Amino acid sequence: MFDIDRDGDLDIVLAGFATGDGVTDVPGPNKLYRNDGTGNFPSAGSAITSDLTVSKSLAYGDFDRDGDIDLVFANQAGVGATAENRLVENVGVANGTDANQLFGTGQSLTAAVAIPAGGVIVSPLLSGELNAKTAFRYWLSDDGGSNWISAMPGRSVAFPAPVGNDLRWRVELNSYSPGLRPALDQLLIASGPAPVFISSGVTAALRGQLYTYNITARDPDGSAASLVVRVNTALPAWLTFTDNGNGQAKLEGTPAVVDVGTSVPVTLEALDGGGLSATQSFTITVSSTNRAPTVVAPTGNRSFNQGDAVNLNAAAAFNDPDGDVLTYSATGLPASLNVDMATGRVTGTLTSGDVIAGPNYAVVITAKETGTAALFSVNDSFAITVSAPPPPPPPPGGGGGSASLLSLAVLALIAILAMIRRRGTARISFGPVRELQRYSGGTLVLGEDRR
Repeated sequence: MFDIDRDGDLDIVLAGFATGDGVTDVPGPNKLYRNDGTGNFPSAGSAITSDLTVSKSLAYGDFDRDGDIDLVFANQAGVGATAENRLVENVGVANGTDANQLFGTGQSLTAAVAIPAGGVIVSPLLSGELNAKTAFRYWLSDDGGSNWISAMPGRSVAFPAPVGNDLRWRVELNSYSPGLRPALDQLLIASGPAPVFISSGVTAALRGQLYTYNITARDPDGSAASLVVRVNTALPAWLTFTDNGNGQAKLEGTPAVVDVGTSVPVTLEALDGGGLSATQSFTITVSSTNRAPTVVAPTGNRSFNQGDAVNLNAAAAFNDPDGDVLTYSATGLPASLNVDMATGRVTGTLTSGDVIAGPNYAVVITAKETGTAALFSVNDSFAITVSAPPPPPPPPGGGGGSASLLSLAVLALIAILAMIRRRGTARISFGPVRELQRYSGGTLVLGEDRR
């Protein structure tokens, strides 16, 4: 027992209906006893098929997946006109009819205007149960219905010349055994053909690198100026869309570290001036190809004096092409200096101990990536020299050094002048000038010329 007619109550199917004397079976039809809704069944029943056979068993199920119960009869071999096993496909519906047909005609879409040379396209919107037994057929006419041309949804229909200017449509529905009545909810007829995308979606994006998809769409029967490209899905913050007009657009952006591993579904739509459109859907997957930091501006050798306050921005030497955060460390610095791990600044005040321990230092600053699976680092090497402070200048009028030598020269000149006044011409001889520049080793010889 099962609800074979889908009216909400159980019916009876009798297999193996045969007559005879108990020794020899006389073949007969398999029968259906339909519940009348009150729990009563007709006494005679109705033959399911015209086959005369002896069925030993039956099985049931929705063989054709149309929502109702079909039957399989296992027949006795060699008995009756139909000895083969038999599949009986249910084509009944709840309202008792075998098929529904729908016909309709519409008014002219354009009055006294020639149909576009590219033809027209039928775009239906259907609902209800659309199974293998449901078929819609469409026809178009350019002369008010005198002549019809079969149309396939989504395909352009071009009328033979001379093309008329009174466009009509007709739809036929053939549906057998539907669970729900199929329906045509909307029929859009527009000039065709539809726009097409020429470009293919770019599906791969790399972290830290510019992603670009230059979009190109074309309208086969119209001007590119009337073609609009738009995006119909929400985009992440790193990705932007720009419609440049004339069927040209662009998706562009640079994914960051946090975007690695994400997938971005994108649906683009190109619309022409006649209301036809085309869509393109793809998914962008963001992955990571890590690149090492580099030294772009070497620090170079530096010289300082004891007592100098050092503030050196060593981080300025480095750059990471992916924008990764860098940390810093150093080797070879004077004891009084330190490097900040986060900022890369080398600071401190140099002391006499740095002069004694140096004065020359071979320094290496290391910049290392953070936050990536494969960490890279790079070094910047330079020298730091720490010198003692210069001696203070001598006090004004003090002795020693060049001031003492000057005093000696003045005294010598005074003595020479006094000698000239007393004796007339005098011969003067000095030692080497280079000796005279050092007071401790210079020699002054005074001789008298009596000629």
